[in-house]
Amino acid sequence: MVLPVIEAERIKHQMSREDLAKALHVSRRTVSNWQRGATKLPLSKLLALAALWGCSTDYLLGRGQ
Repeated sequence: MVLPVIEAERIKHQMSREDLAKALHVSRRTVSNWQRGATKLPLSKLLALAALWGCSTDYLLGRGQ
């Protein structure tokens, strides 16, 4: 599953892939893989993204605002 919302939110919050990777304690490549849908986003990281950006997990998964 491709998660384009992650890319959009990353840009909206003026974060580089490196910034996001550091915030989530993963590699830049891991962030890129999530955005492309090459690897699955672990639930723990989905929750961390929602907390970081103040949005719902449903939103990040493309299921609504």
